[in-house]
Amino acid sequence: MSGHKINFIYEIKTPLGYLPMGYNHDDLPIIFDDINHKDQGLFSHPLIYYGTPSDGDYYQRLSESSSIYDIFDDANFGRKQLDELDDDEIHNNINLFVITPTHNQTIIHKLNDFPLIKSFSKRSLDYLKHHKNFKVVILDNKEGGYDYPNTFFDNLLRFYNDTGIDSTQLIFITSTANINEIYQNYKTIKNIDYDFMKCKKLHFHVYDDPGKCIIDYYEQADSNKTDTVDYDGIPYSLPWMGELDEIRSKYFMCMNRNSERLHRTYLVSELVENRLLDKGYISLLQSDTVDDMCTRDEKLKRNIGDRYPFTIDYDDKYFIANMHNFFNTKESWLDSYFSVVNETTNSKSHIFITEKSVRPMIYYHPFIIYGNPHTLKELKELGFKTFPEFFDESYDDEPHPIKRMNMIVENVKRLCDMSKDDIHNLYQSVKPKLLHNRKRLIDMAINKYKNKVFIDAVSG
Repeated sequence: MSGHKINFIYEIKTPLGYLPMGYNHDDLPIIFDDINHKDQGLFSHPLIYYGTPSDGDYYQRLSESSSIYDIFDDANFGRKQLDELDDDEIHNNINLFVITPTHNQTIIHKLNDFPLIKSFSKRSLDYLKHHKNFKVVILDNKEGGYDYPNTFFDNLLRFYNDTGIDSTQLIFITSTANINEIYQNYKTIKNIDYDFMKCKKLHFHVYDDPGKCIIDYYEQADSNKTDTVDYDGIPYSLPWMGELDEIRSKYFMCMNRNSERLHRTYLVSELVENRLLDKGYISLLQSDTVDDMCTRDEKLKRNIGDRYPFTIDYDDKYFIANMHNFFNTKESWLDSYFSVVNETTNSKSHIFITEKSVRPMIYYHPFIIYGNPHTLKELKELGFKTFPEFFDESYDDEPHPIKRMNMIVENVKRLCDMSKDDIHNLYQSVKPKLLHNRKRLIDMAINKYKNKVFIDAVSG
């Protein structure tokens, strides 16, 4: 960066904070009206946190959230209103206009609903046209894997054509790991032989946050001389190295607290069908969606409908939704040998990795993942170890979701047919990999990996 900063640029600064791109003064009453109609009393934005107004004061609390700025809390990053830039910053800094999803709207819906160019004033567009160090970043850090439609890229292409900016000035950063493949497919369909933007992947749920959480946990546990730490009144605990050698009563852990993602329900049904329910810790909480499916699917009704909900620790899905993303209590982890992870999606069109795949690394578990094809490949590219000693990992290359699910179930059946001594010895043999994965998470936090990836994405 030649000694210069990266600035996040805003056009509007209120008395207590900035408005994100895409909003103007006229939107303030609408935004705060939205606040008043929310049960939780707040409106959240990845860049801006709006507290509930009181006594008719629209500016009661308007401050920067911890979501995205936690990544950039150092001297290389700044926040500037357009009018605050001096001549040196205008010509030499990397100045970013950031468009993000809102709390209740994905980036797809946001950019499909209105032309991107309407998020910018004439003055901002002039800066973009005349200074290549001014850039637009579409930042999709909201949880969820998406099949980005052609209309999404159409909007970005239209913005590129209408503004006349350089392709390096329009940057799309997303947790969807195969975004470049999706982008190239779009170009092929549209017969476009040039680049109109840069696409970069940044695994928000994998990089710094879990490692930082681990560090914070052990610092607090060590200072209080306890294994259990309370966050917001809920107890959490992580295993210590000396706790990994005991024989365990269960073979596996399979957490499926959100049963409305039906691929999870069908996998649990197959585990029950294969008489594996008593071999592991399985959760699958009640939902109206599953109740309805069980009235129409005899196999689901037989395996799930008359037996679930299944619980491991808590049975209140609303309570669980507010729990720590990476932690729960360690007892069930220390009483099972491996994890069957049911990821957010099982689509073959994208790769999206969440805290669900990270959690087994935190708790020293080998893992098999029912998610998107090539999830294991992506994890290995991030520096993590997988476990062919446990699993036939060819399932990771299978594009068909049902076939992939059946391959995973066969893996679980084979392992559950092993004696406890044999699987215990197998677990002990992969302990160096388990330690490596936990250390990798911590190293990412210490080295601020997200910063590096982001800087690389916006600096070229």
